[in-house]
Amino acid sequence: MAAGRDFNMPFLTNLTKHAVYKSDNQYRFIPEVAKVTVPLSWPGPTTAASQQVWDLYIIPDMLAQYATGKMSVDQAIAWGEKEMQEIYAGLLEAEKIC
Repeated sequence: MAAGRDFNMPFLTNLTKHAVYKSDNQYRFIPEVAKVTVPLSWPGPTTAASQQVWDLYIIPDMLAQYATGKMSVDQAIAWGEKEMQEIYAGLLEAEKIC
């Protein structure tokens, strides 16, 4: 945590009292983040598939497709759902092979 200058904070409540948060006044609010955040896959578990959805910006891109007028709401949702289903199906298949 210290090497990341407190900006690479894990969502682990047991680390909210880490001494590094007292090392600089600008970090004083960071421990509070753990009280109001949830993993991106919430309420489900964090998995490789949920991380890939995050890494590929599927949700923001889905919203952007609608916001920019490139797709209707229903088209954007269908596109995002298809993208996520492909990711989850591909990773589930890969797990079966291993």
